[in-house]
Amino acid sequence: MDWKINPQRLSYPAFCIAFLSSPILLAEPIETWQGAKAQVYASGTEASQQGAVAEASATGKTRIYYTSSNAQYEPDAWSVEARSTAKAEAIGTRDALLRVGVTHRNDNPGTYPLFGHSDPPAYASAEASWVGDRIHIAPGPDGVIPEHVRLGVMLELPNPWLEASGYGVGVGNIDLKLGDRLLSVGGGFRRDSPRDDISSQLVQLGFDSAERVAPDSIYFHAKAFVDLAIDHQGWSDPFDLSLKAIAATGLESNSWSYIGLGAITVSLDDLVLSDGTSVVDAGYSATFESGLDWPQPVPEPASMACWFALVSVAGWRSLKRSRTTAIDGSPMG
Repeated sequence: MDWKINPQRLSYPAFCIAFLSSPILLAEPIETWQGAKAQVYASGTEASQQGAVAEASATGKTRIYYTSSNAQYEPDAWSVEARSTAKAEAIGTRDALLRVGVTHRNDNPGTYPLFGHSDPPAYASAEASWVGDRIHIAPGPDGVIPEHVRLGVMLELPNPWLEASGYGVGVGNIDLKLGDRLLSVGGGFRRDSPRDDISSQLVQLGFDSAERVAPDSIYFHAKAFVDLAIDHQGWSDPFDLSLKAIAATGLESNSWSYIGLGAITVSLDDLVLSDGTSVVDAGYSATFESGLDWPQPVPEPASMACWFALVSVAGWRSLKRSRTTAIDGSPMG
């Protein structure tokens, strides 16, 4: 007998029916996810890409024209070559969501370079973005949806105040935008040693915490978060995340100049409730509209019992049909 003809003979616990027919589980996704973007510029060369994930890279060169007292300040008396590279990736994984890297180098201009200019501009820029994503929070063990969650991200970056060739002319800038928070690192003519511990500076610039990756490493981990409101269906406010790096250098007397900022990466660090408890530890299931993977809580005993009940009934019916077929004399395969 086909069980579909007589569904009344199948008895599921009431909580299983409520669980499977929950309006939260059946809620239509709210489509605000706009995709990933990557765009780069390298001394006159540009590239960009947009999609579920995105990657763009460029290599370019231009000439910087300048004068000096040795040329009686004649405009554009001399020139040197400038070369740049840039790469941006919106990778779309939790441990490496966005990544950018840039390099820029000017050749040696000789003595007393003054009033340099170039066309196209001589610098490198790379930006990767994650636009309009939302988080869906399913009801917890008590059937309640939290009103807010806090999304944390971690930026892994090198010391951007690197000293290129002794004069601190290399300028590196890193911008992290998380929701309505803009955190900018660098942008000055600092003369710190590349191995100086800049953790305290990162916190002063607005990051919530920062630490060096390893002793004597030039890389640091800086963390930031954004608070997201949750609606009655469990959807968070949409959020944007972008990472941008710029590298540029001035002309140095009797020396080349260079700056490189490589493998700057943003990852998703944590998702917590207002009291700091992990969403997973609190028993909430979180999913991203974009499809980003996130750890899920271990099912509660009631939910596990529900699924075991469904599997057990299906297995029992399958076994009964097989036995009936054997008694009727039909081959069992």
